[in-house]
Amino acid sequence: MSTGPIRIERKNPDAALVGLTTHLLGLAGEMLEKSAFLKAALSILGSYADCDTVLVSLDDGTTSFTREDSNPGTSSVPSSGPHSEAKGESGEVRSSAQVRIKEGNGSTGYLQFSRFRLPRFSAHEAAFLESLSQIFAIALKHWRTTWSLQERVKELSCLYRIANVLDTAEKSIGDILGEIVTIIPSAWLYSDDAVSRIQFDGLDYCSGDYAEGMQEQQADIVISGKTRGRVQVAYFHQKPELNEGPFLAEERKLLDTIAKELSVRIERRLYEDEQAKTKEQLKHSNRLAVIGQLAAAVAHELNEPLTNILGFAQLAAKETGQAGPNGGDLEKIIANSLYAREIVRKLLLYGRKMPLTKSRVDVNKVVREAVGLFEHRLSKENIKLELRLSNDLDRIVADPAHLRQVVANLVMNSIHAMPRGGTLTLTSAQKNRTVEIIIRDTGCGMSETVRDKIFIPFFTTREAGQGTGLGLTVVLEIVTGLDGTINIDTMPGIGTTVLVSLPVADPER
Repeated sequence: MSTGPIRIERKNPDAALVGLTTHLLGLAGEMLEKSAFLKAALSILGSYADCDTVLVSLDDGTTSFTREDSNPGTSSVPSSGPHSEAKGESGEVRSSAQVRIKEGNGSTGYLQFSRFRLPRFSAHEAAFLESLSQIFAIALKHWRTTWSLQERVKELSCLYRIANVLDTAEKSIGDILGEIVTIIPSAWLYSDDAVSRIQFDGLDYCSGDYAEGMQEQQADIVISGKTRGRVQVAYFHQKPELNEGPFLAEERKLLDTIAKELSVRIERRLYEDEQAKTKEQLKHSNRLAVIGQLAAAVAHELNEPLTNILGFAQLAAKETGQAGPNGGDLEKIIANSLYAREIVRKLLLYGRKMPLTKSRVDVNKVVREAVGLFEHRLSKENIKLELRLSNDLDRIVADPAHLRQVVANLVMNSIHAMPRGGTLTLTSAQKNRTVEIIIRDTGCGMSETVRDKIFIPFFTTREAGQGTGLGLTVVLEIVTGLDGTINIDTMPGIGTTVLVSLPVADPER
């Protein structure tokens, strides 16, 4: 900023004061930083007061000093306190006058005018300096108001831009934070030297090169009472101390507001995302329910003709024998009918159309019966069977056929996982009021992706015609229907362990 040449009518003090008022108020409205404003204002005051140096000291600790360029033969030393003096080449100040600066009812500081030459300040000039001080106080207050208004406009503009970004529904949380972090520095005092960073759930979003150890302030992002991240603002270069380090008190309030707004909006977005996910799962469940009802109805209709086909095929095979001309074909009919009947049974179980007959069940007995169905196949597949059944188990309340189906399906899955042989271990144990059935194999295991999908109806990794994808779905339906739980621990190339936990029967039942 250039104040330009100042023409002062010294014979007309009133005109001079009007001119000073015009100059200082115009200067206060130019949005200068405080140090620049004070330096320019003191230069103007020195010209109007016809002095060599002007010192201002404010109650907030701010000091500024200027020397008139019209007297190049003098040297200057900045004053550091109210009793310091600027001295000329002779080592003494010829004349000095100190006047208070008053804003409203309180004192703001003082101005010190000094000359290294004659004439000394007269009483008339001292009164003129008092008037200059009053005008400077008005200009200083105007500058503070204008500066504060400018900072508030910056803050409101920042919040408005952030609100617009937060209201963009189609953007992800990451994209939103990436945009907001570039907006934040514009609201700070030294915006050109400011950089911001948002940390959320272990991810960093920065508006520039952010390094630890810089002058910074931060506020936490709190979601549902838990700190999930923070908003930070820092300066690349050292800045003078203000209310909070180099930061203003208003900037602390703004940062807290931004962090709070992010917390509220992110929590709302996470809730909306969870709601959308839940709705989608509900739609999927409704579709599966319809499919289950349809499948159960179809299976029920197919069950009777399949039973007839299987019965007549077995009767024909018994009459003709294996050596008959059609013996091989009949065996194929029987095998495929059994496979179709197994599919029908699973569909009926999935659709919950098979009647339940609950009773007090000996878990070890059911396990042995289920495994007995596979003894020949286990031997043929070169799979070693190990039974480690506890003899001290309480009984559980369940449908024996359904529980047998659970064990059979899990054993079948283990067999398919060990096409080159291996070891199948079945263990039973009791922990407190829970009976555990553990089925462990040394098969191929599952990837995490497959592991997450195994309970989805009709999902299967087998080739077409090798499985329905309902086995584990039925297992889950039966176990949860018994108020039990099922956990699967698997690792590719190592094997799979399935833990089924079922509550024991109440003593009075």
